[in-house]
Amino acid sequence: MKKNEVREKEFNKKEIKNTTDQQENKDIKKKERIKKIIEDDLEIVDLDAEDEDVTENKSHLDVAMKVIAIVILAVVATIVVVLLISLVK
Repeated sequence: MKKNEVREKEFNKKEIKNTTDQQENKDIKKKERIKKIIEDDLEIVDLDAEDEDVTENKSHLDVAMKVIAIVILAVVATIVVVLLISLVK
């Protein structure tokens, strides 16, 4: 019986060690995941800094599109006026 008890105690010690090792591994994996998430968030912040340039370029693009639209409207209006004048004569 004593051998069985000793074996059982050793087995229990190994089980406890295994569970603590598993818990430590889980903790390490959690820390790595958290670290990765934080790094990803930092990358997103960096991308936001680059987005300021993109929005600035978008505003220039919007202004250019509005100018082009006004020029096209002016040309169309001129053509309409010329056609109306030619119809009246």
